[in-house]
Amino acid sequence: MTKAALETGERAQRQVRRQWQLLHVLAGLKYGMTLERLSRLTGVCQRTIRRDLDVLVQAGFPIEKNHEEEGIEVRFVWGSDLSVSALRIIALEMQNEPTRRVEADS
Repeated sequence: MTKAALETGERAQRQVRRQWQLLHVLAGLKYGMTLERLSRLTGVCQRTIRRDLDVLVQAGFPIEKNHEEEGIEVRFVWGSDLSVSALRIIALEMQNEPTRRVEADS
């Protein structure tokens, strides 16, 4: 396996861990959290948090962003199905499929 493939795999793993961390944090909050606080919590920039949240929304998680005085606040949409189904887990894992192909080709 090439060094580039290993680095790509490590980045993908960090991304998935960070997305699960975001889900865990948001699921435990009643009112949500600002992008700035999520950024500080995870140690990545707000743009990275936005991209991670977009992936989670595309995977079917009920997350919304609201523009508040303190900045953009992110929260689960309460009353929606918050259970993590197998399909949602597969959707998160599918984003890493190109990484698996690179590793398999090496």
